[in-house]
Amino acid sequence: MSRSSRYDLEKRAKQGFRGYPIATIAFYGIIGCPHEEGTDYPEGKSCPQCPFWAGRDRFTQERTQ
Repeated sequence: MSRSSRYDLEKRAKQGFRGYPIATIAFYGIIGCPHEEGTDYPEGKSCPQCPFWAGRDRFTQERTQ
């Protein structure tokens, strides 16, 4: 993710949390496919919209298969 994209994401998140008693927002990067298993695609299958994540650990991004 580019520095400008990261800044835009952080800025939008901060705007969304205004008015709530939140002191800190932490960003750790992308954690897996944004689609929900069982809702957006069948359980036990890979997301058809995110081929990068097929067979990968969502936290380490390393291949599991």
